[in-house]
Amino acid sequence: MKNTILMICLGVSLSMTAEAQKKKSTVAAKPIQVPELIGSAYKNSFTSTQGEQWSKNYRGHYIVSFTNAFNQKQSVEYDANAVLVKSKINYAADGLPEVVKNSLASQYANAPVNTCERLEIPGVKPYYKVQIGGADQSQKDLLISEEGTVTE
Repeated sequence: MKNTILMICLGVSLSMTAEAQKKKSTVAAKPIQVPELIGSAYKNSFTSTQGEQWSKNYRGHYIVSFTNAFNQKQSVEYDANAVLVKSKINYAADGLPEVVKNSLASQYANAPVNTCERLEIPGVKPYYKVQIGGADQSQKDLLISEEGTVTE
């Protein structure tokens, strides 16, 4: 009798464990309905793009990520009135402009470059955000102007 109860308990616990290991079905995200005003502003500003993916942030702004005409990953943020809020282009470390490379080489010669982005915000001069550092040193975010001025 004890063996029977033990076997039943063991069988129930194994079935519960096996059930817990099954993958849960993921809920597909709803596609973002982009207002026509924002969609046309994007299409008028960026003509040669590929792989557009739209999302919406907590402010209610629409963000489109795509590959631009120069084969770079870019994202653009629009507010509800189709006004450009921010544009960001991701760069490979070797794809940075010479002025930016020279500034990095003169001030941070041995620091490896982790990420590079060019940010454009209306009313602010375009600048580059570069993350440097490695496992043996702390990481730093640098802001570099198009003229090569570095700010930590």
